[in-house]
Amino acid sequence: MSESATVVFLLIASFFRLRHARLYELLFCSTQPAYLTRKDAVIVNRLRIGHSRLTHSYLLLGEDQPTCESCGSPLTIKHLLLECTNLQYVCVKYFNVSTLKELFECVDKHNIIDFIKQTHFYHHL
Repeated sequence: MSESATVVFLLIASFFRLRHARLYELLFCSTQPAYLTRKDAVIVNRLRIGHSRLTHSYLLLGEDQPTCESCGSPLTIKHLLLECTNLQYVCVKYFNVSTLKELFECVDKHNIIDFIKQTHFYHHL
């Protein structure tokens, strides 16, 4: 939240006596937004919605769904980020979550990007 937006919110909050309400806690206890480059932001959004060139280009090309080269499972964003047993050693270095919802709500976006870069998928998404 920008400084001027924070000031405006504090004025409104004091007017409506929201200082002790749950809304106030939620807004000010959240982590700072992750400032990403445009390319990184695009990649995070592709991961968040589960669609990327790597996992969905087969639909446009009329090919079979790609499989993970290391374990043979269907290649999906969820598989890359959470399920692939061959990427687990890298995964635990950057995050330790069990669902995509937890990943995108609780993990710093820079950690997600660093994971994608270390696993060499960055330029394929």
